[in-house]
Amino acid sequence: MAKDMLDAVYKAEEECRQREAEAKSKASQAEQQAKKDCAKLIKDAEAKANADAQALFEKAKQSGEAELQKALNDAEKKCSAISATAEKNRTKVITNAVNYLIG
Repeated sequence: MAKDMLDAVYKAEEECRQREAEAKSKASQAEQQAKKDCAKLIKDAEAKANADAQALFEKAKQSGEAELQKALNDAEKKCSAISATAEKNRTKVITNAVNYLIG
């Protein structure tokens, strides 16, 4: 009877050791998988952040190019207006200068 009890205790201890080993193994595997999942999440987040940043850069670039083109067009219109005014008054200015010099 005592031998049966000792065998039962030994068997129970052995089963506990096996369950503990299995639990440690599963925990280790879960840890490794969690690390892999985290690494993938971080990589995906970085890729998304880079894509978002690139999209914002392109949008800002296009906006800047549009502003530049508008500024160039405005400057060209102003230069044309100044040239037209100068051309229109050129004869009058030359005549006045000649009359002043001859005077």
